Amino acid sequence: MALLGKAYPFNLRKASLFSKANLFSKANLFNKANLFSKANLFNKANLFSKALLLSKAILLSKAILLSKAILFSKAILFSKAILFSPNRVLQFSVEHLKTQRRSME
Repeated sequence: MALLGKAYPFNLRKASLFSKANLFSKANLFNKANLFSKANLFNKANLFSKALLLSKAILLSKAILLSKAILFSKAILFSKAILFSPNRVLQFSVEHLKTQRRSME
């Protein structure tokens, strides 16, 4: 019995150390899992923000291209309107008549 009494505190100490080590490893695994999930969420948020920025950039470039296309088509229409405006046609007709009259003389 005396031998058992001496061994008992040692076994208790071993069990205590083992449970502390077990708790520490569980806490360590939990911290690692927590950090991993935080990193995962951060990566997802980062990818999402990059996707948002990319989609905003794409939309902006499409809007710029569309506005350039609209401005270009308006410029073409405006230049056609100037070329075929009644004043321009009238001026061309008057000059044409003057040259015809000169050629007749």
